[in-house]
Amino acid sequence: MNVFERSQHGHKDAGHSGPKNTALYVQSIEGCLSGTVGENGLSNNDLERWLGRLEPTLKRLRYNYQTGLLPLLRVAEDSDDLAIAEAALDKLSAQ
Repeated sequence: MNVFERSQHGHKDAGHSGPKNTALYVQSIEGCLSGTVGENGLSNNDLERWLGRLEPTLKRLRYNYQTGLLPLLRVAEDSDDLAIAEAALDKLSAQ
């Protein structure tokens, strides 16, 4: 598992009804890799090198997420308004 996979799949359930540790949205860079597009694509070695350079920043982001230091990192997890939105949808759908 490379650094990218660890950073993408190391999150906790965000309160959705799907299985735990399942992302609601998955971004893939497969189409950019040399194994997919040939010699002009990014090699696995180059990918690992670039991701290694990102690791200190990813580590800081993970820390900021875990400690709540940057509240915006948790906005997607806030579900307090979902019941109100669902009630409004039900009301509008009944009309």
